[in-house]
Amino acid sequence: MRSPIPVFSIAECLEAESKSELRHEYLASQIFAMSATGYAYAKPV
Repeated sequence: MRSPIPVFSIAECLEAESKSELRHEYLASQIFAMSATGYAYAKPV
């Protein structure tokens, strides 16, 4: 039976990320969209 949750290799994630305008997090073979991007997100506190 195939898992309903897609799993990705690191190579697949990096390839998809290089083509995407959105930023994502890679965790435990899954890809999650980041909720915020841009200067305010990346600014150190």
